[in-house]
Amino acid sequence: PHRAYDAVASVYVTLRGYLTLEVDGIAGAIKVPLDESKDKDGHSEATLAAENAFYSNEKKSWNWKWGGDKWGIRLNPVTTLASIIIIWGFIAWCIADPVNAKAGLANAKTWVTDLWTWAYISSQVVWALFLVYVFFSKYGHLKLGKQDDEP
Repeated sequence: PHRAYDAVASVYVTLRGYLTLEVDGIAGAIKVPLDESKDKDGHSEATLAAENAFYSNEKKSWNWKWGGDKWGIRLNPVTTLASIIIIWGFIAWCIADPVNAKAGLANAKTWVTDLWTWAYISSQVVWALFLVYVFFSKYGHLKLGKQDDEP
């Protein structure tokens, strides 16, 4: 279970000095030292802190868990059941009334395209400007990987 947290822990610890996790809608920040020391299994303190936060939030959230720690599945029952009902309802509508479903989806596509194209284009401009800002900021030289990795 340690491997899943390595990338998240190192990015947040390097850039901010703390780690933010969200588990089933519960967010938490943990102060993690910028220490690169490793435990006996070779995991950093940030990785261990992320894992501890993950499992401590597990007790506070309402979820289903099947399987073991290595190959288990965790599900939020409300989100899972709502998603299943919506998806299968949509599939049933498309199968039961394909002509009206096709017309309705065409109208929805036109509406989204006409009303929201500006938002998509604007979001891409903002994203590109943010990347340029990060590149020229004090974080532009950071390597997201191990010290000996090629950039």
